[in-house]
Amino acid sequence: MGNKHQKPKNEVGPQPAQPPQKQEVHPVNNLKLVAAPAYAAKEYSSAPMHFFEEVKRRNHKKGIKQVLVITPKSIYCGSKNGIIDRCARVAEVKEILVGEEGELGLKFNDNFDMLFEMPADKQQEVAFIIQSIQRVGELPVAVVTKYTSSVPREKLNLKEPPKLTVETALERMRDKAPQPAQSPSG
Repeated sequence: MGNKHQKPKNEVGPQPAQPPQKQEVHPVNNLKLVAAPAYAAKEYSSAPMHFFEEVKRRNHKKGIKQVLVITPKSIYCGSKNGIIDRCARVAEVKEILVGEEGELGLKFNDNFDMLFEMPADKQQEVAFIIQSIQRVGELPVAVVTKYTSSVPREKLNLKEPPKLTVETALERMRDKAPQPAQSPSG
């Protein structure tokens, strides 16, 4: 005979506390959140992301393979290992140019524009995310312009922005810093 106080073998003892599940939608804009793939998780895990996809950036005829990341506030384009080449605010997108040949252009207010190669479903997803974030933030919503072929290059400013030095960055920060009120002279 067995021991009367033994637990049946199919019962499981106390389980360790499980970490809370990661939130699936952003609490402000209600858009789904995505995680970076394993190869880039370390480099791209510090901000909530709505979009993470490998694309070709089309500033040159050949195109450069990069990742496109959209967060609730910014659009990043960079390498798989986390080096960011371009960054712009979602609020600054004024037009989304969609070409049937798989190109998506982002035209910005007073900024250098971006052009990517991606499938049609990803083009639609990017446009939806950008416009949704702008609507929730009560910002002007980017217009979507569709082209039956590729996106006309002359519609975009595809020059590379000037490289930012530490001195230039500090100057820009000083220019945008609130200035102390001046006392009236009497």
